[in-house]
Amino acid sequence: MKRFYSSFGLWYCTAVFGICFFSCTSATPDSSSAATISDTASDSAPAAVVYLSSDDTVPEGTEFQEGDEIKTDDGMMLKLSDGSDIELDKNTSVKLSGVRRTGAGNETVLKLSRGAIRSRVDALPSRARYSVVTPISVAGVRGTDFSVTYDPVPSNATASGVDNSDVDVFEGTVEVEQGDNSVSVGKDEGATVSGRMIRRRAIIEKIRERWDNRRHEIVERLRSRLGAGPDDDIRELLKERFKNMSPQQREAIKNRLNEIQEKVRQRAKTAVERAREHREAERNQREERVRENRQERRNER
Repeated sequence: MKRFYSSFGLWYCTAVFGICFFSCTSATPDSSSAATISDTASDSAPAAVVYLSSDDTVPEGTEFQEGDEIKTDDGMMLKLSDGSDIELDKNTSVKLSGVRRTGAGNETVLKLSRGAIRSRVDALPSRARYSVVTPISVAGVRGTDFSVTYDPVPSNATASGVDNSDVDVFEGTVEVEQGDNSVSVGKDEGATVSGRMIRRRAIIEKIRERWDNRRHEIVERLRSRLGAGPDDDIRELLKERFKNMSPQQREAIKNRLNEIQEKVRQRAKTAVERAREHREAERNQREERVRENRQERRNER
């Protein structure tokens, strides 16, 4: 089962997207959905795409843009434009505050205001950043598998109540910050942030079990939709479903994926150009200051 999750490839996302593209009247939930979609969804490359969902209001293929807030009734899995995979637990609210590629590298910031999120992040370049932020903590990584849970104090709680955030690391290392405090958390370790304190601890096994159960539920939902038996290989069934689509359907999916990839490339190109322009502007400003200083010294003489 673990290998199944770690081996999601482009063909898999393509197959799921294709099946749902033609089985749903729309891949974007309506205004009454539990998910909030930006108005620019059709004009730019998506920041995230749902590839497995047990949430009836957010079907597979749903696209989210940078700045969108996702609120789940049930769980789902998404692929981010930076290549990372995230899982959202039920009753979770997370904002895609920053999912972009800049001249300095990828920058991903997910703001969790309620619930739990699990991230699988490949090793990042030196200047890339990935972080999950709650109102009381920041969990930053270089490449790892970890979860963040945030439980805000109800508005009617007593004055002594404090917010709590839990970070549990399944692979790699996570840097947990709260104000000026910082703790490095490794594999099979965790940290609890409460108020202004960070307490390092062993991983909470119940959290690991909850994520394993959540993934099992989502996969079983997909297995049921595909009519798969307990011993069937879902990957092979998806390949078969995709292969049996009409040439027109496959071509439509291919064109849509190419369109998304081209928008991502254009966004990256624009980011690089802007970074170059920024560096040139800074260099020109420095040169201008040097000239002004020289002229001032001449005038003083």
